[in-house]
Amino acid sequence: MKLAIVVDSSCGLTKKEAEKRGWYFLPLYLDIDGKEYKDGIDLNVDNFLKIYNENSIAKTSCTPIGEALQLIEKLSKENDFVVIYPISMGLSSQQQNLEVISKEFKNVFVIKSKNVCQLIVKDLVELEKDVLANEVTVKQAISRIEKRDYTQAPILLYPKDIQVLVRGGRLSPSAAKLAKLLRIFPVIGFQDGNLEKHDKGVTFTKTFYNTAIDHYKKLSKKNKITLMFLDTANPEADKMFEEFRNKINYTGPIIRYSIPPIIAAHTGYGAISIFFTYLEKDIKEYNF
Repeated sequence: MKLAIVVDSSCGLTKKEAEKRGWYFLPLYLDIDGKEYKDGIDLNVDNFLKIYNENSIAKTSCTPIGEALQLIEKLSKENDFVVIYPISMGLSSQQQNLEVISKEFKNVFVIKSKNVCQLIVKDLVELEKDVLANEVTVKQAISRIEKRDYTQAPILLYPKDIQVLVRGGRLSPSAAKLAKLLRIFPVIGFQDGNLEKHDKGVTFTKTFYNTAIDHYKKLSKKNKITLMFLDTANPEADKMFEEFRNKINYTGPIIRYSIPPIIAAHTGYGAISIFFTYLEKDIKEYNF
């Protein structure tokens, strides 16, 4: 059986990194200060920070339908099954666009995504291994992903610059002014595919420690818990990461990375994100 896996740049991989896994790649588009880039092709986590700064105006958009159709049509002819795992359908119309295209092909399936970043990679590594080992069918593997309950372990986002949330339409200007006046730092929870208010605090650092520790305590009794810690150019991130790990006496597997550019454009400079997941296989098999 020939299986083709397609990701977009929201998963945190560049095109080259996806191709090393034998996967195919659709770039999301990012306009920074009036110049357009293909995320994961023109941009990666390193050069993104040379282009994007604290005062940048950034806009994101889906993969052009013609570009997506060209790749899907080619893969449909060359493979028995094509599985596409895009950015969460609660964050973008990418999902809807790809589903419209997929209806033209009987062997193309678009996962109803509720994820971003390394969680997409995690799901696809498990899907690929299980399907190719004949443990489950493609449809069964997709169904298992779509039925997972993501509400119990949301991604927590700590934006340092809440004006970025205003520009992205995630926070009203009046709420931002009030937050600044009261020195409130919001905590955003990404769960079940959508961004929602999770908590708040009076300083960035204290807010992070208090809410992240509380979040960990609720999940720490689970087996195979893995800590994922991402940031965008936060000079204190490494220090905060080490202190957090010490505070909770965490000795399990760790994924330490940068927030993907397409996501970082909406979360802003200095943002930190932390979340936990349960790996079905040894972390070495994921090669994050």
